[in-house]
Amino acid sequence: MEYIAGRGRDASHASLVLSQYFHVNMSATGRPLSLVDAVEFVEAEGTAGEFLLVGHPDGGLISVSRERLAFQVGFPPIDWWGP
Repeated sequence: MEYIAGRGRDASHASLVLSQYFHVNMSATGRPLSLVDAVEFVEAEGTAGEFLLVGHPDGGLISVSRERLAFQVGFPPIDWWGP
């Protein structure tokens, strides 16, 4: 997690950081999905409490969910990086 969410060192690191993610869900999903497919799935069909955490090159995290979760309150929604 530290490496994935770590501060970007250069442009090549940005592509690595934004291609890896954690999928947090109460049940196991089938096969692993690409980040683009996982975003599409969670935003369209995600269950209550299901979300993705993606490391951002600036050292922060991007979270993706179908509904706004408690830890997302107070932050503006973003849609510039998804499919």
